[in-house]
Amino acid sequence: MRIRWGAILLATWATAACTVGGAPAEPAAVEAAPPAVAAAPQITPAPVGPPVRILWAPMQPQPLPVAVRVDPGTGIDARSPALVAAGPDQRQAAERDFAAYFTGGLTTTLQNLRDQRFNGGEAWTFATTFAPGPFADSVRELVTTRRENETRTFRPGEATLENAWLRPSSGAFGDAAIVGLVEGTMSFTDEVTTGGGQTVETHRWRIRALYQGQFVILDGAESPAALAPLRPFDATKLDAEVASQVAFHLHSEEAGPDAMPTSPFKGTAYWDARTGALDWLHDLAQRGTLTDRHFEDVRAQVVRFKPMSYLGDGYVTVHLGGTLVETMNGVRHAYLVNESVVFQRFSFAQASWMAVDGQNDDGTWIANGNYGTPQSTAHG
Repeated sequence: MRIRWGAILLATWATAACTVGGAPAEPAAVEAAPPAVAAAPQITPAPVGPPVRILWAPMQPQPLPVAVRVDPGTGIDARSPALVAAGPDQRQAAERDFAAYFTGGLTTTLQNLRDQRFNGGEAWTFATTFAPGPFADSVRELVTTRRENETRTFRPGEATLENAWLRPSSGAFGDAAIVGLVEGTMSFTDEVTTGGGQTVETHRWRIRALYQGQFVILDGAESPAALAPLRPFDATKLDAEVASQVAFHLHSEEAGPDAMPTSPFKGTAYWDARTGALDWLHDLAQRGTLTDRHFEDVRAQVVRFKPMSYLGDGYVTVHLGGTLVETMNGVRHAYLVNESVVFQRFSFAQASWMAVDGQNDDGTWIANGNYGTPQSTAHG
């Protein structure tokens, strides 16, 4: 076999070159190029859009069950009594309720209004929480203003009652005197979150509210502004209320396909007499003897107002005119209406009226001022 001596010599030289002190030398390090790193993309937060007003579904006016024409009132210029401060015990109870509502309940309502969680009832909820006025307008703007790419969340703060006054509520509406009007302060924040981060807006409101089992806010101001002075009840507002109150009062006497005479109260001279008459009509209608009973061309006029509080509680005397139409045993009869009814007005934000006295056929008063406290009843 032929030996390639040149190749052997080259191999020997290469081996010797890689040996130091008789030990193999480490191979020379080779630096690797660092891996390519992609540049992080720059994320620009989506821009916040311009303010947009969210419109709530409007409240639909409900037709009155009896059409009533209102003549301008007379005898409604009586002076309102002064406000009476709440006593220690009454004030203590009001403080607890004020703190509970204005540190939680109201901010929850505001957030639900903002998020439209009342299933189309936002306008009604707002109207039963805030009385109309500039402050209500500013709150409505706060909760209905939206911006794209922005989230707002109300967070409750603190609430402090400052003043409380009594309202008389004798008769059907409860104890002789309970807390009726309160003033105080509440604080809360509005957290604003966007792609660029979060900011916090702080609010501190002065609040004036009616206290009626729930609070209805009459007025307010963003601190440090002061509340406007509270004016006494304007009795001319009775003319705007009387039609609906008279309509529902008379409707309880009507009979027909969509009506049945019923009495909601008993236990006073007036309501016992009225309940007896309504029960009699109810029986006639059930037997088919009375097939129709309704009112036509009803006119109502406030002829006297006896205020019992600075807020508008009191007794309203209303004169009624018109025609009562009855179909009894198939025969139609028409009777003139010419009578007066006394209503007790309770100054809710949406005022409540309840009849407390009426007239006999000879014009004398049934209760003659002894109104008492009616009891609720259910008709069978």
